[in-house]
Amino acid sequence: MCFHVSQVKKEKELEKRFDAAFEYDGIYEPYYHFNGWENKSLYIITQDDPYIIKPSYWGLMPNNIDISERKNYLGNWNTLNARSERVLESSLFRKPTLENRCLILVSGFFEPHQFQGKKYPYFIRCKNQEAFAMAGIYNHLEDDIYTASILTTTANDYFKRVHNNPNRQGQYRMPIILDKSEEIEWLNPDLKEGDIKEQMMFSFTKEDFEDYPVSKDLFSNKIDSDRADIVEPFYYAEMHTLF
Repeated sequence: MCFHVSQVKKEKELEKRFDAAFEYDGIYEPYYHFNGWENKSLYIITQDDPYIIKPSYWGLMPNNIDISERKNYLGNWNTLNARSERVLESSLFRKPTLENRCLILVSGFFEPHQFQGKKYPYFIRCKNQEAFAMAGIYNHLEDDIYTASILTTTANDYFKRVHNNPNRQGQYRMPIILDKSEEIEWLNPDLKEGDIKEQMMFSFTKEDFEDYPVSKDLFSNKIDSDRADIVEPFYYAEMHTLF
């Protein structure tokens, strides 16, 4: 599952990469590390406004829940991610999947990697270090507030190697990272339910990724890990021991 992301690209870089403009001046605040339970913003491009980049809270919420209840809601119903295989069967996720799809713009994300029984945070990014889009769904609440979830799927061999500890169901997961050629289609309002299922199954990016360990400060709630060195490689001697 994906609960930690990074977005360090400059405003103009994102606008050029996604052929879209930020909704308002001054709304973009890049970050090295965003833990999904914090109150930073994801940056999304919505199905109903495909040339505008908007801020969104992370974790889709129903329209009848006030954003002030976000912390309690996520504590009870962690919606930072949504399983693509089940969203169309969900009372919360079905309508957004059919009508409110979005691109979630990131420059990288973090996953735990297990080595000799211990967990180490790894940073994952495109080898070309370009920003990319995860498939997302959103709700538009009152006061022009957006909430969004990242769609996940069964991990491929690469991501299974990085995030190598299965969940409680014995499954390995990864976020759906859209291929550039599929980004506009994901926002297509005319997609039928069958088309959307195909998109979730077959639109994964062809880009190459790289990964490396980073500081365990990423795991700490007592240390500010939103800092430049958190996306830099960190050397763990025990991971380089030769037998």
